[in-house]
Amino acid sequence: MSIFVSKEVEIEVDLEDFDDDELMDEIYRRNLLASNLVITINQISDAFVLKKHDQAMRILENLIYDVTGRIVPLT
Repeated sequence: MSIFVSKEVEIEVDLEDFDDDELMDEIYRRNLLASNLVITINQISDAFVLKKHDQAMRILENLIYDVTGRIVPLT
């Protein structure tokens, strides 16, 4: 016999709870600096121009995951 329990938890997060260093560490960890995003978008564009659509879509999937934390299969 198996028993499954499901709970819903609501958490409120205020950015004031984090100091600047913690936020910058998270930006670096997620590789979300504006310059890195521009490089990544250029890589996607270059892959499309070179007809490497699978490669472009993989890079785009990774970018979406890095920014949103969601897995969105595009290929």
